[in-house]
Amino acid sequence: MDRIDGILYELSEKEIQLADTYEGLHYKRIEVELHSNEIVWVYSAKV
Repeated sequence: MDRIDGILYELSEKEIQLADTYEGLHYKRIEVELHSNEIVWVYSAKV
């Protein structure tokens, strides 16, 4: 299993919309399960 250390931020719906706009066309938002079993959104490069 792959593992990446990072920081988890809690965002409002408005902040998520702003992040989607900022990330633009080169990234997509996907759901992943953390080591803690929490399901979160992350941005992944589009291929």
